[in-house]
Amino acid sequence: MQTPRIVIGAFFFGALWSVLPVAAADPDRGAGAALDRASTEPLADLLKDTDHIHPAAMMALSLRLLQRDRYNEALFWVLEGRLRWYPEHPNSDEYDLHFYLMNILAADFGEYRRNHHIDVAASIKTMNDVLDWDASHPDNFSPRELKEKARAQLKDAIAEAIAHKDQHQRENDEEVGNSQRNAVPDDPYSGLGGNTSGTPYELLAPCDDQKITSFHVGVSKKDDVIRAFGKPDWWDSTDDKKTAIIYGCLGQPPSPGRVAPRLEAEFDFDPNKMLTSVRAPKEQK
Repeated sequence: MQTPRIVIGAFFFGALWSVLPVAAADPDRGAGAALDRASTEPLADLLKDTDHIHPAAMMALSLRLLQRDRYNEALFWVLEGRLRWYPEHPNSDEYDLHFYLMNILAADFGEYRRNHHIDVAASIKTMNDVLDWDASHPDNFSPRELKEKARAQLKDAIAEAIAHKDQHQRENDEEVGNSQRNAVPDDPYSGLGGNTSGTPYELLAPCDDQKITSFHVGVSKKDDVIRAFGKPDWWDSTDDKKTAIIYGCLGQPPSPGRVAPRLEAEFDFDPNKMLTSVRAPKEQK
């Protein structure tokens, strides 16, 4: 079962994503290096240096917080990073990295809200906190006129969220309910659950293809895989009670000194929890 992983989030976050401006900035900011460092630096150290980090590092920080279910902190840093990072050249590496991060984070936030109850009022407070922090922490990443335009659009998004707060809360509650409609009482990893962002990077083990492929279609059961690997990063079920579970692991670094890529292994099961297919990480390279 090929499970859909890209879901754009509901209410203010999705709308804000599409309207914030993209324009001039110094293209030589070391966004890639900042992202690599922020993806592997101890989280406590990264949180101590938020006044000075590149907006790309704020994106990495956001993802790492979301992986730890610290939703409102994650929302804060993705919005702050979005306020102050505008790659200049549409065909540049920095622009492509910016576009990639925006899409990944929008998908992860959307998927997270599908299977977690979110306090919309708390999210609105976080948005206001972003404006306050941004005003008291000047940056050199965005021209003043663009920053003011971006701040005005965030204020508009806040006003929309306040005006429709009860509706947004109902929609989130309904989404979470729908995500559990296919859950099976004796299977804790059915319905929709886990975190599409996966296990925090620093806790991932190297991919073990031999262990992954030791499970056999028509022979191995879901409980066998759970005993071997533990709680999945993410799981989903279809209406006919077929399930998929996903585990993250680390592949080989592309070159010396580069960050090892996060890969995934997927196991699919029939309604009786019998293994029907295995998708090893090497197939995603």
